[in-house]
Amino acid sequence: PRARGRIVRLLVGGREHATTRETLSVVPDSFLARLVDDENPFPSTRDESGRFFIDRDGDVFGLVLDWLRTAGESVPRHCPDVLRRLKLDADFYGLDALANACDANLEALERKKPKTPVVVRVVQAAPGLNGRALSPESSAKKPRRASTEPLSPREFLQDDF
Repeated sequence: PRARGRIVRLLVGGREHATTRETLSVVPDSFLARLVDDENPFPSTRDESGRFFIDRDGDVFGLVLDWLRTAGESVPRHCPDVLRRLKLDADFYGLDALANACDANLEALERKKPKTPVVVRVVQAAPGLNGRALSPESSAKKPRRASTEPLSPREFLQDDF
């Protein structure tokens, strides 16, 4: 039996979703549109409750549905990991415009990223050492320079304080 009613229930990655045939049909010829198309039956799997079963990420599918419901206006802009996962599923579902929007947002995030990581180390002098830094391994170790003096490259790269 095909999805004849207006409401369609889906089980995606263990999460249940409910939407309308119209929402799933927003992008003609996509996997989701073909899933609910009575005229061109598409092989599908249903669970014992009659829900369409799709073996994909259920959380990401929620984002796919949001995008379909908002006519392409809802695409995350802040998290590269989510965008990459969403793009993979957009490709799977045949939603080229969503995949392209994910690519565009990923590129925009890349442009905003700092080119060179900045590393800052704070060295504090222990009281009573006349401005010298104390190494935690041993007080017998050669004292470091006073905390107001710059560290040499060798000292900076040591990870022992």
